[in-house]
Amino acid sequence: MLNLFNKHSVSFCKSCLDTQEQNGVVEWKYRHILKIVHSFLIDASMLAYFWIEAAQMVVFTINRLPSSVLSNKTPFEVLFNRLPNYKFIDPLVVLVF
Repeated sequence: MLNLFNKHSVSFCKSCLDTQEQNGVVEWKYRHILKIVHSFLIDASMLAYFWIEAAQMVVFTINRLPSSVLSNKTPFEVLFNRLPNYKFIDPLVVLVF
């Protein structure tokens, strides 16, 4: 298996499962996303049927917000080396939000 990883330039690292040190940040971010999705669905009086669409919208939005951890850059900017396009955002919706 390691030969296959090396052949395709894949870095392989073992980690301990179910440890706070390994999973704490990911678990926190997951809970954060779930809380926002839940509040969006309640605020919009939407059914749980739209949970997936709400989750996609939340992650899309989070990836376009500046983060102090990334020196006030967006995750989108760090990943793609360009600023995200904000022209599609309706100013009225932003003021209400």
